[in-house]
Amino acid sequence: MTAVSLEHSTVPADTGEVTLLIARRVDPGYEADFELWAKGILESAASFAGHLGYGLFRSSGGDAPLAIYPISVLGGLFLMPHLTALPLLLNSLITAAVFNVLMTYAAMPAVSRLLRGWLTT
Repeated sequence: MTAVSLEHSTVPADTGEVTLLIARRVDPGYEADFELWAKGILESAASFAGHLGYGLFRSSGGDAPLAIYPISVLGGLFLMPHLTALPLLLNSLITAAVFNVLMTYAAMPAVSRLLRGWLTT
């Protein structure tokens, strides 16, 4: 079976066009089946009007969160001391909001640009 190529020369997140991102973990030995399935789904989705494109990023196989760790450390260092006096639910809400914004608009675009060559090979 030949390898399925689903890569693009640009990462959609770089231009702000991503509206959905789905992560899947493929069991060992099923990679080729997954690639074939993904190719069919992605090509089918591309046939709809307004579709902005797609990309398939492959994991290194590890589960280490690349961008989450530094944000967590810095958040704990700078943000948490100011939130300790707040009620737990409000503290959690603010923490989740800040971390989500940082991950979505700062960390992931930067990591995508940094690892573009690796992510699209």
